[in-house]
Amino acid sequence: MKGGGNAKMYVIDGKQVNLEYREYRFSEKFPLFTLLSGEFHFPKPLTELNFMHFHNCVEIGICRRGRQTLYVEEKKLEMGPGDICVIPPYAMHITKAHPDSTEELSCEYLYFLPDRILAGAGIPECPPQLRWYQAMGTGEVFSEKDVDLCRAVDSIMDEMRRKDDCSRQAVYGYLQILYVILTRRYFAAEENAEEDYSERERLFPAILHINKSFEQPISPRDLAVCCDMNLGQFHALFVKQMRMSPVIYLRFVRLQHACELLTGTEKKILDVAMESGFSSLSNFNQCFKEMYHKTPRQWRNETRAIPKIDLNHTLYEPGVDEPGVCETGRKL
Repeated sequence: MKGGGNAKMYVIDGKQVNLEYREYRFSEKFPLFTLLSGEFHFPKPLTELNFMHFHNCVEIGICRRGRQTLYVEEKKLEMGPGDICVIPPYAMHITKAHPDSTEELSCEYLYFLPDRILAGAGIPECPPQLRWYQAMGTGEVFSEKDVDLCRAVDSIMDEMRRKDDCSRQAVYGYLQILYVILTRRYFAAEENAEEDYSERERLFPAILHINKSFEQPISPRDLAVCCDMNLGQFHALFVKQMRMSPVIYLRFVRLQHACELLTGTEKKILDVAMESGFSSLSNFNQCFKEMYHKTPRQWRNETRAIPKIDLNHTLYEPGVDEPGVCETGRKL
């Protein structure tokens, strides 16, 4: 699978799959929640792939028991007990039961909004060098041998179970450690890590500009100027590091925003198109259908209601998911 309007983007093992957008609403006070063992009913993993999903937040999953195959964008990754997957916002993914697994699958999950979570720890804006979730592209699986990473994730899960007066600050602290670990793990895993990281860092101004101003007209030349490069140099470096052109990446970000508006608001399709940065309704409809194989109206009608799978965790109200705060009758 490749970025942009590739008609084969969502074909797995020769079969086209449906897509599902899952919007998670977080408390303003604590933009994070977990799905822990014993607090939810884990659905049986798929035996046949027929859909993938993506969401508006980072997902970190830790496999406690059993084996599964994680499909994320163009990757096919195996997970076993102790393994951890990290999936950035809007990366298409799904898990499938491993054919050799004889144990019932058990996993725990952590979800958070990366741009807001550090603000609660007194860091108003995440430093560009720690924006691993923007640079990594798609998801990764880390082995239980990554002791520091496993310890940080387990510590966050333990604090979310504990939910005492100190848990909130403890979670923020472990998340800061997690940010540093993931940055080091991700870049250290690549060949020529120092040079590669330096190249990615040069693209951060363009990526930040796209994410903040995608609704405005943006040309590749504008992005090159942001990075203090000429157009040819910028285009070549962007394609090398992001595995897609700047134009396709911009379109991808705009379509992500359009999906959020279609799912979470009653705005007219034309207004969604304009607020997402498209020059016309016809251009929006064409780009949307190329990427998602459905019209914006079909998408809205089919994804407005998010399947809850017998959970109370899909939509959260402020305060409910904060450690130390409990609302009667609601699972935490």
